[in-house]
Parts: sequence; structure tokens; C-alpha cells
Amino acid sequence: MSSLKPIQQQMYTRERQGIFRAAEGFDTIAKSQGLENNWIKKVLHPLCVYDAPAELASRGEKDEKAYPDAVHLVRTENGDIVLGRSLYKAADFTGLRSAFFTHNFVIPAGHGEGTADYKQWLNTTFADSYDIEQGMELPELDTLPGEKIYPAIAPASVLAELNIDEQTFKRLLYAVMTSLSGRKKVYVSLNAPAGDTSIAAKKLLFVLYGYMPYDFRKKLGFLTYSAEPASRKGIHLMFVPQGSLRPGDRNIEKEFVFDLPQGRILNAEAEEAERPFLEFIWEHVKSGESPEAFFKFADQMLSGMEFGRGLSLQGYDELSVFYRMEQGENEWYQRNKASVLQGLNEYLTSPEAMRRRMRLNDLFLAAFDREFDAVRQGALPDPEVVKCFKDYYNADSSYLGNKLIEYLIRSLNNLYAAKRADLAARICQIIDSSQALLTAFLHKVLSTGALTNALFLPYAQEKLARAADVQDMLDLIRDWSRVQPELPNRPEFQKLAETAVMDRLRSMPQRHEATVHFQQSVLNMMHERLGTPAEEEMLGKLYEAGERFLLTEVKLQEITPAQLKQLGFCTRADLGPWVAQLPPRLQSLAVEFVAAYDWFTTEKPEPSLLMELSEQEREHVQDWARRWLPAELQNGNYARLLPVYCEVSEKGSRALNYDALLKDVRSWAGDVELVFRFIRWSELHTAFGSPRTGFHPDYQKSLMVFFKEEGKEGLHKKALWRRHFEQAQGPYLAFYNKAKRATDPPLLQTLRKLRKGRALLVLLATAALVAVVVVFASGLLSQEPEDTSLQAAQTNDTLTPATTEAEPASPQQEAPAVQVTLPAEEEGSTAKGLKLLFAFTDLVRQETFEPESINITDPEGNRHEFTDFKLEPVTPDASTGDGKGILSKSETGSANDAQGDTQSAGSANGAQGDTQSVGSASGGTQENNQPAGAANGSGNPSDGAAGSVSGAPAVTKQPSYPYKVLVTINEDYSIQEGSTVEVDGEQYPITSAADSEKGTVGEH
Repeated sequence: MSSLKPIQQQMYTRERQGIFRAAEGFDTIAKSQGLENNWIKKVLHPLCVYDAPAELASRGEKDEKAYPDAVHLVRTENGDIVLGRSLYKAADFTGLRSAFFTHNFVIPAGHGEGTADYKQWLNTTFADSYDIEQGMELPELDTLPGEKIYPAIAPASVLAELNIDEQTFKRLLYAVMTSLSGRKKVYVSLNAPAGDTSIAAKKLLFVLYGYMPYDFRKKLGFLTYSAEPASRKGIHLMFVPQGSLRPGDRNIEKEFVFDLPQGRILNAEAEEAERPFLEFIWEHVKSGESPEAFFKFADQMLSGMEFGRGLSLQGYDELSVFYRMEQGENEWYQRNKASVLQGLNEYLTSPEAMRRRMRLNDLFLAAFDREFDAVRQGALPDPEVVKCFKDYYNADSSYLGNKLIEYLIRSLNNLYAAKRADLAARICQIIDSSQALLTAFLHKVLSTGALTNALFLPYAQEKLARAADVQDMLDLIRDWSRVQPELPNRPEFQKLAETAVMDRLRSMPQRHEATVHFQQSVLNMMHERLGTPAEEEMLGKLYEAGERFLLTEVKLQEITPAQLKQLGFCTRADLGPWVAQLPPRLQSLAVEFVAAYDWFTTEKPEPSLLMELSEQEREHVQDWARRWLPAELQNGNYARLLPVYCEVSEKGSRALNYDALLKDVRSWAGDVELVFRFIRWSELHTAFGSPRTGFHPDYQKSLMVFFKEEGKEGLHKKALWRRHFEQAQGPYLAFYNKAKRATDPPLLQTLRKLRKGRALLVLLATAALVAVVVVFASGLLSQEPEDTSLQAAQTNDTLTPATTEAEPASPQQEAPAVQVTLPAEEEGSTAKGLKLLFAFTDLVRQETFEPESINITDPEGNRHEFTDFKLEPVTPDASTGDGKGILSKSETGSANDAQGDTQSAGSANGAQGDTQSVGSASGGTQENNQPAGAANGSGNPSDGAAGSVSGAPAVTKQPSYPYKVLVTINEDYSIQEGSTVEVDGEQYPITSAADSEKGTVGEH
């Protein structure tokens, strides 16, 4: 439709037939040929509606002129304008029922539209009826019918006639303009009878159109009469009769409602009436002047702006203020300078826009001149106004140039003089936000010393305080130095920069890490070597300031060893001179840090590491270290513990406090085996002793206390002993054995003491026994032969009266199951180590002999455990019963001993000789000094009561030990006479091969 230039027509009513229906009813009865049928049905038919006012219909009013007409104007989606009118008809073509008649004009979008077309729209002449006998085609028109000269209307008079005051009109105009850019509808009930609703509406529309900007005029859709409020597409403003806007109607509660007879207005707040544009319009309404000049100005300024700005009420607020300023009215500008200037900037966003809108550009420059004059006279600037000038400068700096820099300098001077540092800081932030403005400002300010001190230093201080982090601060310092290369040479700037950076570091939660990071950033910048020598020198001074900051602000107790290792000054090449030039208090702190650094970076620090420090310094470092020593102990860094315990003795020597050391090691270790590992490690450190002399006596005392109280299991549990102490050498092993004896159970220690005293008693008793035997034997030999049998019988009767065949003799002492012998050394043997020969009475014992350890106890009670040994079963010789190459040629207790002149009483099958020994190796004489019975060669101990040796005292039969195992122990050890060996909980005496020949082997 937009391609059609002529105006089209359509008529709609109730007739006997229409264009779209052959039967009677409401339908289009005539149309222009340019209208498409489907478009008529879709767009025009919904507009062909009329409901009579309830007031008139209820009383059966027949006069058609008493009913209001309904004029509507709707803009379609394709840009066409539909202007039409609906009339009440008392009778249709039948004359029997009422109807309505609608006449629509369709103005194509391409037909053209002027700013004053609304006057024609409101004065168009519509048809009241149509005779279908004239045909159903209507002519196309070039213009709307109606008068071309419109009667003059005084807006104020119309509003007064409708009883609309200033506030109501401004709120109504606000609502109508807002509805065009939103979704809300405007419903108005006027102070007029129902039949005059449309007439009053058209008068008000004439006023509203006349005081609305052009873009709003081109979009407004209205309906001058509707029986009830209803939302219709394309209709923004709808007029209804009185009483139609009922309170509580949920269909309209969110819309703009003006129930003027009831004085009720909804959703158009009173404060909206105070807007600059509405104030401006009302002044024209009162004076009767047309605002067309302003609307033309606004239309020109809006040209080229973003889409939709022409329908922004706020935009017209700004434009009305600009227009007034141009007319010399500055009231609105003075009330809100920043808002007005920012509004101007929105229209002056580029040099091209400034040239196109020169009227607005001139307004801005005039406003700047007024502000500049005010500052020159001492006024304090508004930062928001300054921001507007900065935005304008960014768009095009040629209009303001150096004048803006001078304005900023004067503004800051005024603020600092008035002690308004807060406002000055905001101005500085504004300057910083524009790189072009900042560069120009710094060049000007840094060009003279007076401005540098008066303006730049406060600016720099505020800027550094707002920096995001220390790196940003360094970047700022470098940027300023490059703008003015001589700036770093100025002491006042150096001090400012150092103070600002240190204050920032002081405020950081992790000051140590922040300072180390800062120093690294400084070093990186220095390594770049992109700055001037003055800049390099200043960076070096900042680095030194970081060193001093660490000493003064970072406490040793606050950092970890890992953080300590990051301290750069601890590894300075000029550490000594650097510390020397520090103030005395900082010197002491530096000494503490360096000592702690050396302590925890040296793998094996000397115990005396801290001894050169003062007592207070030493305590500080030791207190710090104690927090980390448990971890060092767990990690095996044992040497790192020692400096805590190094003390100066009364004699002036340096020694360790072993008691405190062991106490802490036990406390920190958790697992006692860690303490054992520490003790073994201490064998290797000179602070605890030497391999020649063993542990230091004081350390031995401390260790003995530890073993007795908590560490005894390490000495007595086989697995722990083997794992930790058995491999010790020399005096260290001797000490561990001593500690083992000292931690034996009390009963064992008591028995050991008794055994030492009993040795002498045994010797005396043995000597007495031998003497008695000798005397007794001599008496027997001196008697006559013939009396021998009698004496023997008497002796037998006296000593063994109860021993008969029916009644066995007294119990014999049981012989041991194992003999332990020291084998004779073979001639020419050079083997080292200890060898023991274990002999058993039966083969089972030999084959099951697999001990885990062998313990030898000397006569003094010293016990030594051996676990590194080898077992070799020995095969008996068939002729002698000896192990080949192992035993001497004669061994007591062999199965078949060779005959001799003198025969042992313990021999199993010995031949008779001239004399017989009664000192058998096992039980030859019982405790009651009665003979135990002689051997008869049967091998049965019970036969001793009737021995084959006539007249001899009874003796115990010695068992045979043919099954042997040679034990070779891989350790040199000298066995003392009287030592015993313990295997699997059983103890046996140890005899040499020579002793075994004398019949003493196996005594137990």
C-alpha cells in the first residue's frame, strides 16, 4: 500500500448486501479500487466499531446528532495512516434497528506528511451515509476533504473550558508522550456530557498536537470516543464518557488514567510535571505562543542522532534547556550544570558532530568560559563539571586547547588552598582517565619547580594511593619519569615515591611476600635498562627501601624458613658494609635475619652458629627456629637442631645441653625409632663424642636416662636391637651393651649380683668335697683285703639300705641334653671369629637346631647377643665318634671310648683297670654323699644298684653326644672362663676341648 500515492476510501455499515457478503448485515459496502480485500478485512474491519453511550441508549435517545461521533487515527505496520469516523445510526436500511456508519480514509505512507497535518486530520469532512445503488467503488483522492482554513483556537481557553489546570495538562502531556515510547495506554474522561465527548476530545487533541514535538506527532494514534476503555492496537490515547473509568478496574489500573470529573489521575506522578520541557511548554501555553521555533531547533539537533532519541522525553528536557540558554536563560543550567554539559556532550561526540551542531558547540564553549572565569576568581570547581570538560576535550581538543590545562591548574590550586583534598583527588582521577589530557597536564606542571611541588606532588601522592597494587605504582613512577626525565632526581619526589610504596607494603596482609615481589619487580625493570640513568638510580633507591622495610616491618617470627630464603639482603655481596651502615637497631635485626638464614640454608650448620650473637639476638633466633625444628627432625636434618642447644659452660667452653636436646627430640619425634636413628647419627658428630673414646660422659648420662625411661625396648627387643644398635662399633657398642644391662629387669640384675658372690662359695665347697673324697678313699685302701667285701657290704647297707631289685635306687641327677665346647684350634689355622661346638644326644635335636640368636654371658654378668653366625652339622667318625677335623682325638662321653690304664667312671663300656675314678663328670657323688651306682655296660641307668665293679661306689652313667653342629660366629670375641651360653631360653656352660677330656664337659 505504501507505493500508492492517492488517498483511498472505505465505507462500512449494515446493508442488504456488501462487498464480502451477499446477505444482509454489517460489511464494507464501498471502497476505492486501490484497497486490497484481504487488507480491508485484516486492518479496517476491526476499526469499524461503535457502541452508543450507555447514558443515551438507556433513555432511548432517537436523535442521531445527540450521539458523539468516534474519530480514530491509526498508523499501520506498513506506515499507512487510517483516519476514519464512526456515527450512530438510529435505523438501518430496514428501518427496524439501529446501526452505525463508518467512513475511513487510508493515507498511504508515501503520500507525504507535514508537521501541521494534525490540523487537517481534526477538520476532515466524513460522509454520514452511502447509497449502495450508486455503486460499490469509491474514488481515490489527492487530499482529504474539508476546510483548509482552520479556526484559531486559544490553547489556554480550551483548557479552561475543559477545566484542565497546569498540573493536569503537564501530566497529561507527559503521559501521552511516554505512551508513544512505551506500552501504556492513556484513558481520558473529560468534563463534558456524553454526547459532547468527541467534540471536547478533538479540541484537546488540537492543543496536545500543537505542543508535542514533531516525532511524537508522527506516531500518535487516537480515538475521540469509546463507550468503555479498551486496549486497541495502534490507539495510544482514548477518550471515554464520564463514569466509564471505574475505580478498581484491573484492566486499566496499570495504564495512565485521567478521570477528570472525579479528579483522579493514575500513574502520571505529579513530580513529572516539573520537567524542564513541560515547564517550557506550559509557558508557551499561557502566553499563547507557538513552540514551533523550538521544535524546529530540536528537529535539527536530533538529525543524525541514534534511533529513538526523537521519542525521548529526557532528550527534549535537554533540548529545551539548550534552547533557553541560547535565548540567554541560564536558570536551568545553574541548577544543574553537570547534567546540562553532559547533555551537550552527547550531541558533540566528534569533530564532525561539533560542526554540524555548531549552535550546541557554541553553547558548550560559552559555558566553559563562564566556569573558567569563576575559577579564575577563586571559585571551587565541581568535579562533575570538570569531567564534562574532559569528555569534550577527548572529542576534540582544538576548541579548548591549553585553556583547559590552565583551568585545571587553577582549579587544583583553589582546592588545595581551601584544603579540599577530597575534591582535588577527584579532579586528579578525572585527569588520569584521559591519556591525552594527562600528558598535556604533566608537561605543563612538570615544566616548573613551583608547579611540581604545588600540584604534581599532591597529585602523585593521591594517584599512588589509588594504584591497584605495587606493580601499578612502579609503572606510574616510570611513566612520570619518562614524561619528565629529571623528575627522579628531585629528592622530594624520591621521598614521596618511597613513602607511598612502603605504606602500600605495610598495608598488605602478607608483607613479606609483597615486599619480595616488589623487589623482584624493581630488579626486572632495572634489567630492562629502558629508562634514563636518573630512573635507574631511583629504582635502586626503591630497592634499598624494600630491604630496610623488611628489617623494620617484617618480624622474624612471622615468616617461614622458605620465606626467609627469599630475603635478598642475606646474600648481598656487600653484606658486611651494608649492615654496618644501618642504624644500630636495624643492625641487630639484620644480624638475626642473616643468622637464621645461614642456619636454615646450611646443610650441616655448626652448633656454635649463634654463639657470636648477643644473648637477646640468640634467643630471638632460637625462639623462631623452635617452630620449624620438629619438621627438620622428621626430615632427617639432625644437624639443624644443634644450634638451639649450644651453650657456654661455666668454664667458658661451648657444649650442648644434651638433656634438653634429647627431651625435645623425644617430644618431636613421635616414633621412638626416630630417636634411635638420631642417637646412631650422633655417633658421627664430634659434638657428641669420638670413635676412640665413645660418647661424651654427659651425653652418656642423658642417654642412659632416656633408655631407662623410654628407650629400653630398643635394647631388648631383638628386631629393634638388630635394626638400630647391633651394628655399632667399639665404645659405642660397649655403651649400648652397658645400657642394655642397666635396663635389665630388677630380678635379673639381682641374680647377677648373687652369682658374683656365689663363685667363691662354689670353689670352697668343691675343695672341701675333694678333701673328703680323698680321705674316704684312703681309709678304704688301708683295710685288709679279706675285709673288703664285708666293708663294702656294710657300706652298701649303710649308704643304700633301700636299694633292692624290687625297690629302685634314689633318683639320679639328670644329665644335660646339650654339650657346648670350644673346639681345639687346628694347627696352622688363621681363621678369625668365634666357634662353638654344640653336641646333642639325639639326631632330632641336631636337625631342629636353628636359633635366631646366641647369647654369651661372662662371669661378670655382661651379656652379648650374636645374630650373625653360620651353622654346620658335623658328621661323626665311624671309628672314634669324633667329627672329622673338628674335635680333639679324645672327648669325654663318646660312644666307644678307647681303653686306657685309667678309665673314666662315666664311660659306657670301659674295661676294668687297677683303679677306678669316682669323680664322674655328671653326678658321680650325690648331695647325700652316697654313691649313685656303677655302670655295668648295659647303658641302663637303673642298673647302677648292682654294678659289675665289685666294692666300688655307684656312679652316674654319662649319656652319649654323637650329633654335633659347629657354630661359626662372624665376630672376634674372647670367652672368659666360667662363661655360659644361652640358646632358646636354655643356658649351658662352655668348656674347652681340654676340659672335656677331663670329664667336665656338660656340667650344668
